[in-house]
Amino acid sequence: MLNQCQGEQKFQFFERVVRADGIETWILKQREDRECVVPSASPLQSLSDSVGPEAAKKKKESTYPTGNTPENYQLFIDLIFKMLALRPEQRIKPQDALRHPFIADSQPNAMPSSDTVISVSSSTEGVKKE
Repeated sequence: MLNQCQGEQKFQFFERVVRADGIETWILKQREDRECVVPSASPLQSLSDSVGPEAAKKKKESTYPTGNTPENYQLFIDLIFKMLALRPEQRIKPQDALRHPFIADSQPNAMPSSDTVISVSSSTEGVKKE
C-alpha cells in the first residue's frame, strides 16, 4: 500500500529497507526525539480518567452528557477496557460484547427485535414496522 502512495508523506513515519533476503519492505521509523511511552501502572484508572464523568466536567460539558449516569460510565469503561486488551485471548469476544450490560441494557427499544420486519417505502410515509 505504501508503494502506491504518492508524494513524500509516507517517509514521515516509514522508511524503505532491504531485508537480508534482498526484498524491499517498509518499516516504521524509530523516533529518537521522542520519549518512550511507558504503560500506565493502572490502565483501567487511566481509561476512566480519559472518558469518565470527571473528564466530561473538565471539558466543561454537562455533568453527564447525553443523560448518562455514573453507572453507565462505569459500564462503558469496563466494555472499552475489555475491548482494548492487548492479548487476543483476554479480549472480549464480539458475541460477549453484545451481551455486555452497557450494550444489552441500554436503550432496549432502540433497535427492533430480530422478528420485527421493517419495510421502507419511497413515499413520505417513511419506515413502517409490520
